[in-house]
Amino acid sequence: MLITLANLALWLNASVVLPLAAPLLLIAALFVLNMSYGFVAEERTKRLYKKRFGQYVSPEVIEEMIANPQLQTRWKAAARNMTVLFSDIRNFTGISEGMEPKI
Repeated sequence: MLITLANLALWLNASVVLPLAAPLLLIAALFVLNMSYGFVAEERTKRLYKKRFGQYVSPEVIEEMIANPQLQTRWKAAARNMTVLFSDIRNFTGISEGMEPKI
């Protein structure tokens, strides 16, 4: 836009015409390349999230992660002391094998 206005001002004031095709085509080409790179980078990020988290969380959560990248600051690893309880019911395998599944 600025190039076109400068060319118009020079043409009206000094009767000088600047070549506009090359700069305008360059600007258009840079715009197309920038948009294409942005699209490719976004798709790559989506694939990376789906690859890393796809087997652990639902697709809706992954879409939320992609839609809100500001949440990434909360994804820091943290060391915590925790207790995990594994329990087993006596003869559960035998009991469950004898039961009919509910449909």
